[in-house]
Amino acid sequence: MRVRLRPSPLAVAMTAFVVALGVTGTVVTAHVVDRQDATLLRDDTAQGVDYLSSIIGQVESGLLAMGAVATYSDDPAAFVSKAHQVASGITAAVLRRTGDGYVVSAAETGPLLAPGQVIDPAQAEAIASAGATVVATPVVQRGAQTQVGFALGPPATPPGTAVYEVALEPHYLPPGAVQGFSELAVALYAAPHPRSDALVLATTRELPVTGTTVHQQFRVGASTWVLVASARHPLSGTLAHAIPWLILGLAVLIGVGTGLVVELLARRNRFATAVVERRTAELQRTVRTLQEAQRALVQSERLAAVGEMASVIGHELRNPLGAVMNALFLVRNGLDDAHAAALDRHLSLAERETEKAATLVDDLRNFVRPRAPQHETVAVAEVLQEVLQATPAPAGVDVQTDVEGVTLAADRHQLAEVLTNLVSNAYEAMADGGILRVSACIEADEVYITVQDTGPGIAGEALERIFEPFFTTKPSGTGLGLAVVRRIVDAHGGDVRVDSTPGAGTSAQVVLPARVAVGAR
Repeated sequence: MRVRLRPSPLAVAMTAFVVALGVTGTVVTAHVVDRQDATLLRDDTAQGVDYLSSIIGQVESGLLAMGAVATYSDDPAAFVSKAHQVASGITAAVLRRTGDGYVVSAAETGPLLAPGQVIDPAQAEAIASAGATVVATPVVQRGAQTQVGFALGPPATPPGTAVYEVALEPHYLPPGAVQGFSELAVALYAAPHPRSDALVLATTRELPVTGTTVHQQFRVGASTWVLVASARHPLSGTLAHAIPWLILGLAVLIGVGTGLVVELLARRNRFATAVVERRTAELQRTVRTLQEAQRALVQSERLAAVGEMASVIGHELRNPLGAVMNALFLVRNGLDDAHAAALDRHLSLAERETEKAATLVDDLRNFVRPRAPQHETVAVAEVLQEVLQATPAPAGVDVQTDVEGVTLAADRHQLAEVLTNLVSNAYEAMADGGILRVSACIEADEVYITVQDTGPGIAGEALERIFEPFFTTKPSGTGLGLAVVRRIVDAHGGDVRVDSTPGAGTSAQVVLPARVAVGAR
């Protein structure tokens, strides 16, 4: 039984369906996890902004406190003392306006500000715009560090003065150094949008911040700053990010398993169906064989009975018929001319009918007791010539032959009997005249002998039974001629075929081996 390697469409469809569900679940789950990560990133960024806002609020509170000291006390020592209390870690100073610039009048001791120091013009321009609301001065990059300042002016300070705080921080801070940013990579810019010259600090060395980022702006006094943040690792957890792939892998496994189960069931079903079909075919062949054997047995029994009867009839009739024929011969010869003329019609009728009876006896004997063929090299043209001489064509029948040069190994007498039966049938079919064509050819070591007439043809139902013994459509036929033809042809290892078209004639074709196999008899 042939093995089918290609999977069934149902198994493929089931696998594809389950995998498609898994892919859909993977995409949906991955989208949910991504949204969760984005939400957590926004929340963490907002918390970081809140933390920075609280620091900026402390700076603003310190500036307001130092502004109050500057308003109610001209003592630089008191200012310095207050600056130590309010703004620890930040250098603070009181600035006095001189023309378009500012000069430090009182300050903590530090590396950035000192009494009498002239403020940079870019910083002075921002400080000049300061009022009761804190103003951030431009960022100054000092190597790997960033200087950023905050100023407060009148009416929070006396006219012509300003309080100023400045801090110097490194560009890069480790993630744990800034509260709330341990899981984020952030960059803080003293501008509404990220600019390298406005960078205040960052917790990553890879700038600008890449990946999925959140940009959140917030107010620093009168200015707008922006914090850019991205997650260093999945905020929802490694397991949450692995779940979509687990779903996909599980779906693939389930899909493949489902496909295998469906394919196994389909193959078992196909195998069972094939077994049933094979056994049904075998049973049908067995039934046909039994039917053929039964028909053959019935036919054999019928033929055996016919043979026994024919043997008896042939034995019992042959001698009386011979005696009758001899008697008719003697009667004809013993009559004088006067009586012979008067009795000639009656004697001829008796001779013809007696000859028919003798022919019937011969046909029965030939059919019941066939003789094994004695093969010899036979020329079809010679045998046909003998047949046409022994069986002359009736008036109105034109005989055409094309058999020259065709020879075969056959029993000469049996081949002559075959041609005699076929030619006689053709003559009888053309009672009103016609054309008889006999042709022969050799193809692929086989001889084809065709006898064709232009008679009325044979009806379909009768054509199916013409080789049955004793079946005939002729009023006076015995029904044994074609049965004998088939028996002789079968004994030679050949085949006989009859084609007929009502109104267009009949063609009988005999196919015989051109040579006899070694050992054939």
